[in-house]
Amino acid sequence: MAAGQWPGVERIYRQGVAGGLATFESAVPSREDFSARKIAQLGLAAVHRDSTVIGWIAASPVSARRSYRGVIEHSVYVDAAQAGLGVGTALPGVLGYRERSAQAPAGPLSGRWIDTVLYELRLEPGAATHT
Repeated sequence: MAAGQWPGVERIYRQGVAGGLATFESAVPSREDFSARKIAQLGLAAVHRDSTVIGWIAASPVSARRSYRGVIEHSVYVDAAQAGLGVGTALPGVLGYRERSAQAPAGPLSGRWIDTVLYELRLEPGAATHT
């Protein structure tokens, strides 16, 4: 993610926190904390329309345990004004993720059961690491 993209990423993240269904986070992290938790090689991709960030995807490790090495979770956020236009569906594909299955409903968030979609991205050993 380029430094100039953070204000748009933060704005969209804030929408997700306020909406109550996009994240378990209760506040938007600082840019430094956000970047420290993400794997730069696997995404921090932003989509622009007229120089405005309208959506983003970022990956982070599921666990620090060796047995989960290479397993990540990714987050996809889309500007509320762009909902339903296919931005969120397109973002995983931009990075090479392929949809494998959907779990409906997967678990509760804010008193509602929500769905989860599982994706796969196969990499060569050592291709991406979390620093």
